[in-house]
Amino acid sequence: MTREQRKKMVIDAVKEMMEKDRLKLQNEPNGYQWKTIDTAPKDGREVLVFYKNEQGKGRIVKARYVGRFTVECDDDTYQVDYDENDIPYCPEGWYEQVDNYDDFAEFYMERNITHWMKLPSYPQGE
Repeated sequence: MTREQRKKMVIDAVKEMMEKDRLKLQNEPNGYQWKTIDTAPKDGREVLVFYKNEQGKGRIVKARYVGRFTVECDDDTYQVDYDENDIPYCPEGWYEQVDNYDDFAEFYMERNITHWMKLPSYPQGE
């Protein structure tokens, strides 16, 4: 077998494995498929969300939905929502989760989010 034949054989095997993985994820009932945002969980669970920015470019970020009167907010960055006891709460809606800094942060998303997907698991051993 020539070097080119071995190379082609390896490439074909890799393509076949990738196609099997793609089909497995596509056909998995609870798989990693994009779903319309109206079906997204609203229980504070982190998920991936998709939106288009002002330039029309697609963006994917980790986010969670915060329900009304569920997260107290002492930061005047947001237009807070007060309950009947004058306790300030973060506005209801989607919040981007940013955890790549020393401190964890989340930001209210004033975006037209259209789709969501569950987060994959971390790699084993991490």
